[in-house]
Amino acid sequence: MVAIHYEFQKEVSSSIGDIPKPKQNYLIPTIFLICLMATFALVALYFYHNEELLPSYLGSRKRGNNYKRLVCYYNFPSSTNDLQPEHIDAHLCTHIIVAFLNVNATHELGVTESQTEVLKRVNTLKHKNQDLKVLISVGGAGNTQGWSEMVHNHTTRKRFIKSVRIFLKNNTLDGIDLDWEYPNTLGVNNMEKIHFTQLMEEFRMHIDRNTFKFLLSVAVPSSSFRVDISYQVNYLNQFPDFVNLMSYDYHFFSNFTPFTGLNAPLLRSSLDSGIFASLNINDSIVYYKEKGMDKSKINIGLPTYGHTFTLFNQYNNGLYSPARGYGYIGNKGFASYTDICTFLKNDRVQRYFDSTTRSPYATKGLEWMSFKIITVYHLRPNL
Repeated sequence: MVAIHYEFQKEVSSSIGDIPKPKQNYLIPTIFLICLMATFALVALYFYHNEELLPSYLGSRKRGNNYKRLVCYYNFPSSTNDLQPEHIDAHLCTHIIVAFLNVNATHELGVTESQTEVLKRVNTLKHKNQDLKVLISVGGAGNTQGWSEMVHNHTTRKRFIKSVRIFLKNNTLDGIDLDWEYPNTLGVNNMEKIHFTQLMEEFRMHIDRNTFKFLLSVAVPSSSFRVDISYQVNYLNQFPDFVNLMSYDYHFFSNFTPFTGLNAPLLRSSLDSGIFASLNINDSIVYYKEKGMDKSKINIGLPTYGHTFTLFNQYNNGLYSPARGYGYIGNKGFASYTDICTFLKNDRVQRYFDSTTRSPYATKGLEWMSFKIITVYHLRPNL
């Protein structure tokens, strides 16, 4: 996991020499990208904040120009082979968000005994870093059950908020991340968007009037069409302490997008056009800013996983090259950090760096992989 300071601009001169690129395929499908799915194991990265505002219970409201926020998502381990809480570097992140809990049938926080035990283990990292904040995340991709019913009226929202406060207080946790994907997901129930805004507002009121204080964050999508359907950005800016931008999964293999693409391009490619022109981190940030979001509240999400593709032709292996399916590496096109490292160590792997998007990719035969490297994370364009 890595951290970067990004300040964005629409055009940036290249500070990295161009590496010869393979042949490009300029055929770009015009079918709309249906969804940008979130996945597990990502790092939500930070901005350096010129005017960083923090809740008073976390110390001074202004931490100065050198304050940084590095928010890391950690998934509940499903086996002993997964990363265990005791093996997490307590000084790597300023915030750890443990994912995912749910909304139960009684409109309260749904959590199991085993999940509570893991949270206690994560919380012990504070013995090594007393400034560390540990939050819980509710929802996640595909975990939408209970949200619509819970936000539907004030009584059920109040019940959920109260259950969250009690659980956080009893377990000395520091906050909650709302990861409903997504309010008004089909665009046919605009009241869900309004009800979600009311949930955020009532969370803020509840926090402000109680002696036990906790952080409130929201996981938000990167695509402009999803933002418009699901969120009122001016209220996103007002009520949460910060938002975690899911700026990844811009491109992945599907029957609707059967071509190669970058998982989390920093900037727009010269090959991007139409609906694909805005599918990059810079354009996502610009859009939120134009809608009224303060950049000091935005954590940029960058993945520690990659996407893989199987090419039709190993010699046609640039961006937007035709692909016939997922790559053989990983699970349904998702390659873990370990998978990426193993692949890149293989003989005859060709690595490329696209200087326009500031993004790497690699190929070997028919295998094509989009991934991230530390060099990319330290690039600093200016907005």
